[in-house]
Amino acid sequence: MGNTLTPKIPFVGIMAQTFEGGARQADNVFGAPAGAIFGKYAIGEAPAVSTGLNLRLVLRFIGRVLGWRLRGKAWPHPFFKQGTGEPIYPFTVLSREEREALRPLCGLHAAVVSATQA
Repeated sequence: MGNTLTPKIPFVGIMAQTFEGGARQADNVFGAPAGAIFGKYAIGEAPAVSTGLNLRLVLRFIGRVLGWRLRGKAWPHPFFKQGTGEPIYPFTVLSREEREALRPLCGLHAAVVSATQA
């Protein structure tokens, strides 16, 4: 699973935990992570420097995106068609109610939580 900002930015954030084999398998496919953000939402111990502003990662991201845009390398985008910005693949935007109904299924389950607290 990945996410992106806009059709004009060919950047995809990858959720390593969604891969069979976890982060290690994702590293084998994509290479080592460039950095970590949003550590305040981590389950368990957050990666180093992920809970605050990671200025090095932010500057690297800005530099890459500006470089791609200036050199006209924003295409091909993995999710959107050039020119129209239409999605390449079908998608569904969940309503607030649908997201809230799924929320109990996300994160650690009670058995895992109790085992880690023991």
